[in-house]
Amino acid sequence: MASSVTPTGTQLQIATDADFTDIVNTDSGSYRTSQAFVKGDLPFGVDLYARVRHVGAETGTGRWSRVVKFQVAIPKYVIGVYMDNSNTSAKGTFHWIDILGNEVSSFNFQEHPTYAGITCVTADPDRGDPVYLTRFPKFYCKTLASGPIGSDASGKKCWWISSEPEEGFRPHACFKRSTTVDSAGKYVVADYCQMGRYLGHSATVGGKTCLGSAPGKTVLASTTKANFKTYITNRNNASAGITGFRMFDIWDLGALRMLLLIAKANSDTQTVWGDNSAGTSYPKTGSTNARACFQGTHANPTVSMEDLWRCYWYHADLITVNNGVVTLTSPMDLTSTLSFGGATASRYTQPTSSGWIRDVLDCPVVIGNDTHDLMELFLPKTVVSAENQGTFSDYHGVESTRAGYYYGGTNYGVENGQGTTSGIFYVKGDDAATHWIIGSRLSKN
Repeated sequence: MASSVTPTGTQLQIATDADFTDIVNTDSGSYRTSQAFVKGDLPFGVDLYARVRHVGAETGTGRWSRVVKFQVAIPKYVIGVYMDNSNTSAKGTFHWIDILGNEVSSFNFQEHPTYAGITCVTADPDRGDPVYLTRFPKFYCKTLASGPIGSDASGKKCWWISSEPEEGFRPHACFKRSTTVDSAGKYVVADYCQMGRYLGHSATVGGKTCLGSAPGKTVLASTTKANFKTYITNRNNASAGITGFRMFDIWDLGALRMLLLIAKANSDTQTVWGDNSAGTSYPKTGSTNARACFQGTHANPTVSMEDLWRCYWYHADLITVNNGVVTLTSPMDLTSTLSFGGATASRYTQPTSSGWIRDVLDCPVVIGNDTHDLMELFLPKTVVSAENQGTFSDYHGVESTRAGYYYGGTNYGVENGQGTTSGIFYVKGDDAATHWIIGSRLSKN
């Protein structure tokens, strides 16, 4: 009787070189003619070499097969930017990068799954004053003080977003608004975050003064943060099933800023997205060029965030500033805090008094199951000291009545229509202060 020569085992090797000195995956097991891999088993976008051989009980170990060369496609749903500030006498520049840290020559943000998933929704439509919101789908982010070694971004600050979880990525903190734990012991992360499409206006709903979000309304200003929060609380009506309205906060702002930065690879938000040309104190909502348009055109947006900068300063929640010390409150439990500045850890190179924010790298913030980095919130300026050359002119002021942060713009006087003022937002640190140009915005879980 002829003996069987059917193999009993299979050996597989995959390496980054044809000599198989750098093996990234190896497997020995029962005989098979195919092998499945899951995402993360093999690196993206590099040349890979594979070979296989079989083992038989009577024939022994066979010869290695012919080597096959291939690549795992770089995911298109991951996009990022790095900041190049190598020219210390000029404003820094940004470049799009893929997941490997290598430059991408172009990027159509409206075709990216995260941006394409941004929609407009209407809440509370039946109480006489519907709330128009912009809904952002959950996305994952990654930040690095230095890009991958050997890549275009090596040695440079990097920001990435992804519509899918990838190694080293975490859900952005703005989606972490739950203390509920699933069966695997992981905190539940929201599928989306909703931000008021327009700056807040005063509305009367159910006999109570509320904050609204609708076009063509007079911006509500000249009141305290406490009053704004009362108006927002009045928006909720548990008995009618209307819940979740809250004040726009620092974590919402961080997510929005990251999306805007990466979409255009440019931190000069007012130039690339459109400025508010009016210097009036109470403009009508949605009446200016100060918008981020995610679908449609800037002149005729179908999905947008309106009333973003200049003449729109903000009371924002979950951040306070007191004598140069910044305190952030967790969006998850609304209790845990992180403080920096003043005499706290030296890694927080925040100015302890008025001045340009210098750097906030390597600053861990634990929220739920993930450790975040303050690069998600504060985008540090370049080494250029001149205000008009700063790539990120985030400014920290501690004036007695206007303590807070100017995000992504300059801090010239808004009242007189001077300069490109306050970037995306000026965030108030003095909760009790009022000013004719300080308003607030709704958000919703």
